[in-house]
Amino acid sequence: MAHNESTRLAVRGGYVSRRLPLSEAARQAGVSAATARTWKRQAKIAGDDWDTARQAACMAEGGLGGVTERVLADFSHLFASTMASLKNHPADPIETARAMATLSDAYSKTVKAAGCVDPKLGRMSIALDVLKLFGEFLKEQHPEFVEPFAAALEPFGAKLARDWK
Repeated sequence: MAHNESTRLAVRGGYVSRRLPLSEAARQAGVSAATARTWKRQAKIAGDDWDTARQAACMAEGGLGGVTERVLADFSHLFASTMASLKNHPADPIETARAMATLSDAYSKTVKAAGCVDPKLGRMSIALDVLKLFGEFLKEQHPEFVEPFAAALEPFGAKLARDWK
């Protein structure tokens, strides 16, 4: 059975934007899970990786960024408490210096790792943030444009994913 483009975009939107399992996005769009898997595989070959787009959508909502913030906050707390312990309970100066060097190295690596999120995902996350803000602006200032804007978002998201590979 042939399906139209809007059905394929509905599956993509359910999987990417609403982060439904692919089988549930397919069910809601009225297609089989096998068809959805085929569309997802074909889209990836064409340069539209639904999984990358899904990760970017998650980041735009603070998913990965929130995790990174929590890891950095926890590490910063451990760093500060360890430094305080080294200062308050002096040990052998050589051992203290080694501990501080190890701690500083761990700090540098942690901060660097936190900043090394896939640049493509970061760009897509920013783009999604801008589109979300623009949608909110339209809703408040020009509600007559909300429906056409929403209709254009899914195909634009597919184009964005293809062009930003």
